[in-house]
Amino acid sequence: MSAIQIAKVPTRGLIRLSLLFTCGGLLLLAAPAAQYDDLSYSSDGSAITILGYTGSGGVVAIPSAMDHLPVTSIANWAFYRCATITDIAIPDSVTNIGSYAFYYCTGLTNLAIPSSIGKIREYAFYYCSSVPNLVIPNSGTNIEGYAFSVCRSLTNVTIPNSVTSIGGDAFSACSSLTSVTLPNSITILPGFLFAECTRLTNVTIPSTITTIGADAFRSCASLPTITVPDSVSSIQVDAFLQCPNLTSITLGTNLTTIGSQAFALCSSLRAVTLPDSLLTLGGEAFANCAALTSIAIPRNLTTIGGGAFERCSSLTEITANPENPMYSSRDGVLFDKAQTTIVQFPPGRAGVYRVPHTVTQIGGTAFYSCAGLIRVTIPASVSAIWEAAFDYCTRLTGLYFEGNAPAAGWQAFIFADNATAYYLPEKAGWDDSFDALPKAPWKPLIESGGASFGIWTNNFGFNMTWATGTTVLLEAAQTLVNPIWSALATNTLTDGSSYFSDREWSNHPARFYRLRSP
Repeated sequence: MSAIQIAKVPTRGLIRLSLLFTCGGLLLLAAPAAQYDDLSYSSDGSAITILGYTGSGGVVAIPSAMDHLPVTSIANWAFYRCATITDIAIPDSVTNIGSYAFYYCTGLTNLAIPSSIGKIREYAFYYCSSVPNLVIPNSGTNIEGYAFSVCRSLTNVTIPNSVTSIGGDAFSACSSLTSVTLPNSITILPGFLFAECTRLTNVTIPSTITTIGADAFRSCASLPTITVPDSVSSIQVDAFLQCPNLTSITLGTNLTTIGSQAFALCSSLRAVTLPDSLLTLGGEAFANCAALTSIAIPRNLTTIGGGAFERCSSLTEITANPENPMYSSRDGVLFDKAQTTIVQFPPGRAGVYRVPHTVTQIGGTAFYSCAGLIRVTIPASVSAIWEAAFDYCTRLTGLYFEGNAPAAGWQAFIFADNATAYYLPEKAGWDDSFDALPKAPWKPLIESGGASFGIWTNNFGFNMTWATGTTVLLEAAQTLVNPIWSALATNTLTDGSSYFSDREWSNHPARFYRLRSP
């Protein structure tokens, strides 16, 4: 269909416009269009620009010249949504391919970008979902954002060293892409560059890269390993988020920043060594890394964001370099340097934990998602429990407080639905509700589970627990029907617990035990 001319009579102060019907719809042009076969074009007197296509599809060959003038440019939107085109031949005379030029050409299977092209503009080949191969010519210098995004049949890409800049999302959602070769001429991997390239298995990051942008490899579900070269100083937010088959990463020696959620949901990641150069670890940086078993905090890491290791259900040990000025570790738990604040309890640890008496506050998200934790004893020294500290501790049955009721941050115990706050009646602040947790007086307890309970060297033994410094009286009886209780031992619990071994247990037909305050 030919162009429809508007305002054909030249008038001072008016602009000549054209309406052009193309396979993608109606375009409003700033200059009148001429027609050459199925191609609409305009001329500035020295060169031709292709404006649109009105044909039925198939093979399209753009001539190198029209009206004795060279064809040098393909305009923005020229072949927009021309889904029936299968093959496009672009002559070497063309030096510019405009933005959105071949947007949504879903039937295009054969694409050759001529060596005359320097810049591939934004969205130029967006959603050309049938193109299987791509060769970017050595003349190319810039690939703008979304240039080849959602090219779902593309399997391999080689980017030459002539390219010095690549825009964000340039190859995002290329779901068949398995391998990519990046040039040594670029310094930044921009945001979302290969996001959702779900079959990508092989990528080498060149040694010229200094920054891996936000979401650059997000949801690359088949990526098995990654090596970050020493040139990289920053891995930004979500860079490798949700790469479930990523089993190992090697981080360079000059890396200073890992952004929030950079490696979150990398559920197969088993080990990572954080370099001594690292200064900042963002919030949730390794959240939901279910296979991660241990982590070592390096010498110079001084900022760790909230929830950096939350929901790492296999993580049982966090250690800190003794020379680190901000953090320390004790028994596999991360503290501040003075060990007055618990920073992170390893989420994979299960059972019982007693907070050290040096601690004055439990940091935000410190015990977040510790699903195997059953009981925690909190010393009188603790005056504050910050926000989300015990969230999602789904098996936690008891928090045992040795002192006055501490201040509780916002939603400190949300989804810890089975937990009860146990307190000593003589301590203050327990008359009011405690962050919606049910409360109960804390009574001495015989631990009936764990390795200490049972018969050892013909003696029957168990641990007795209560608040640190309290004294308990242990009594025994042969029946619970009209029992006669006999005192067996009086113990002061110097560290909140004491082990008792009963040598006489086998001399009785039955033996029942109880604890009480003397």
